[in-house]
Amino acid sequence: MKIILTGSTGFIGAEILTQCIAHSFITHIYVLTRRPLDTQFSHKKVTQLLHEDFEKYPEVLLDRLRDEGVQACIWALGGKPEAFKDIDEARAVGISYPICAAEAFAKHLAPALKPYKGYPEKLGPAVGEAGFPFRFVFISAWGAEHDQFRKLWMSNDTRKIK
Repeated sequence: MKIILTGSTGFIGAEILTQCIAHSFITHIYVLTRRPLDTQFSHKKVTQLLHEDFEKYPEVLLDRLRDEGVQACIWALGGKPEAFKDIDEARAVGISYPICAAEAFAKHLAPALKPYKGYPEKLGPAVGEAGFPFRFVFISAWGAEHDQFRKLWMSNDTRKIK
């Protein structure tokens, strides 16, 4: 399986990258990052794609990922609220960025997918004609609140971001 990984320069993302490199089912990792990875992550399974604006995805990038047959994205980009200059920046990173990515990947990558080699044949030919589901795994933080209307005792704004 070929995947996209974001947030790989952070604490959780770096561990996810380490596990993906070690896992035999993951054949290639396309790391979307603003800054280069540490040299410890130099590996034949890893391709770094320097990307500045996580709200925009150029056609050339999406075409490359589509042509490479990327099947999933693990979204680990984020951080503690105090790491951002203000709540609006935290919301952009925690809400807007992953939504923009998911929409771009759903539109450009998902329609081109076919079952990967070795996938159970019992699903039949209709799966290939209809495409194959693109997986988007959103990594959240401890204390994140799913219910956006719930009144929280502490960190009301920031716990609803991610």
